[in-house]
Amino acid sequence: MSMLPITVLATATKTITPPIVQTIETFTYISIGFGALGVGIGFLVWLTIRRAK
Repeated sequence: MSMLPITVLATATKTITPPIVQTIETFTYISIGFGALGVGIGFLVWLTIRRAK
């Protein structure tokens, strides 16, 4: 997954509306972080269930 388009988009939009972009950027990173965390926890739970059987 390339971060380049997001960076270019953020840079282009930053000149117009910095506060909104900053909020969206932060929200995006938090969403990605929670998504990765969810996948990790889900995988661990799946492994545990498989081992238990």
